[in-house]
Amino acid sequence: MTKFTEMIRDLFEETEQKQLATFDESITNPDNVVIYEQIQYGAEKQWNTLDIYRPKDSVGECLPILVNVHGGAWMQSSKERYKYYCWKLVQKGFAVVNINYRLVPHAYFPAPVEDLNTVMTWILEHAKEYNMDPSHIYGTGDSAGAQILGQYAAISSNEKYAGQFTFQIPKKNVFEAIVLNCGVYQVNYECRRSDLVRMIAFEYLNLENKNPEQITEEEYHSLYEQKIDLFEFGKYVTSQFPDTLLVTSETDFVKMHSLELMRYLMEQNVNARLYMCVSKEHELNHVFNINLKLQEAERCNNEEMEFLICHTKQN
Repeated sequence: MTKFTEMIRDLFEETEQKQLATFDESITNPDNVVIYEQIQYGAEKQWNTLDIYRPKDSVGECLPILVNVHGGAWMQSSKERYKYYCWKLVQKGFAVVNINYRLVPHAYFPAPVEDLNTVMTWILEHAKEYNMDPSHIYGTGDSAGAQILGQYAAISSNEKYAGQFTFQIPKKNVFEAIVLNCGVYQVNYECRRSDLVRMIAFEYLNLENKNPEQITEEEYHSLYEQKIDLFEFGKYVTSQFPDTLLVTSETDFVKMHSLELMRYLMEQNVNARLYMCVSKEHELNHVFNINLKLQEAERCNNEEMEFLICHTKQN
């Protein structure tokens, strides 16, 4: 593990622990959720696990599926950190599939996308065992998780893009609609070569954090271009991309990434909305929506669920 990876992981861990310390029993110990934990979906026992959460009052009901892809800069966090958030989503009538995936430095791009593909294969094969409806699948993700989810949605809706990866998708256009919270979708937004996002993305892409100005153009293209091109999936969006709600906030340090992805979606006539959250009382920082003590987070999450619920009613 590099010192940079260790620093980022420690920073995220400290932030998460402070936030979790504010949660009370109404959040951490709900009595209205049925929980199936630590289900193995892939070959790597340490990493390829998922949980399924259902409303307790939905016995015998076949529910639409909502897949949650956690954030954490592709190198930190887990489904355990996001279970409280997912338990809130369950109350809107979904069977929520909350997943783990391989992280840096154990694995690098595109390992998390490969893991999500394995998750989707598992869901399609095992949905009936948990009374879930595999014909109605939705997704939500934040930060790095939003990038992973958005990229997989592009892969499953663009055959040419899918052909650049080694794995085979189990179903085209698998998601009916997705919610992308505070995502990171570019490596060098507006060519700022030394920002934190670039450093984290280069770590995930397993590229040296070498300043492109210090090497020749030929070396730059041979070292970086292919991986960066595949990572920045916006250019591969087609009209078949699922209906999308992009969420960010006025003070999210990567809000411009959401605005740029919205431009790609609009160019391809994707049914997409941008939800920019503002507050006079609180600074709504990156992935504020998982801070379940904030009223603004509750309003945002309700808006997201209404977006998805509208799609379930249409279908």
